[in-house]
Amino acid sequence: MLGQRERLFGLPVKLFLVLMFIAIFITVIFILTPKLGGSWVAYLFNGLKELAKWLGVF
Repeated sequence: MLGQRERLFGLPVKLFLVLMFIAIFITVIFILTPKLGGSWVAYLFNGLKELAKWLGVF
């Protein structure tokens, strides 16, 4: 485990990185959705499912 020093903005580094990844992912979706012409909700849901799989949640 990381020590108390390993923190960014009061959050554990791992949590911070996950939040950053999600923020970037959502931003990319909003940029790409008009070009793809699809439902951004579906892209978001699939992306979160992939992220959950990647983090070992499911």
